[in-house]
Amino acid sequence: MKVKLDGKTETIRLLLIDTPETHHPTKPVQPFGIEAENFARSTLTPGLKVRVEIGKPERDIYNRLLAYIWLGSITFNEMQLEKGFARIAYVFPPNDKYLDEFKASEAKAKSLGVGIWSIDNYVHNNGFYTSNKAL
Repeated sequence: MKVKLDGKTETIRLLLIDTPETHHPTKPVQPFGIEAENFARSTLTPGLKVRVEIGKPERDIYNRLLAYIWLGSITFNEMQLEKGFARIAYVFPPNDKYLDEFKASEAKAKSLGVGIWSIDNYVHNNGFYTSNKAL
């Protein structure tokens, strides 16, 4: 995801979440990846003012800015969890300050069986199981 920050376009890696793949060079499009992408596009529209909370370290090995994107009183990171478009992942202190809130949102989506949680055995600790057997 890209944002304009201090007049410069930056690529952001959302902290604490993982969404299904849509543009991976070696993986196919995964279930709910397109839905997560469409939700991002419809929510984070061009020109929308957001607050970017940068993590520590500030960048990952791909030089993406590690951050939370705030829309008012909620992060977009958490919104993805609430909709069932993401799972909690890549939990590394000190970038875990919202982990409890995120866990509650993920648990609610899971209990409702929405999004990624609607497919049995799809979500795993290391990502998303994409074999047709799981679908």
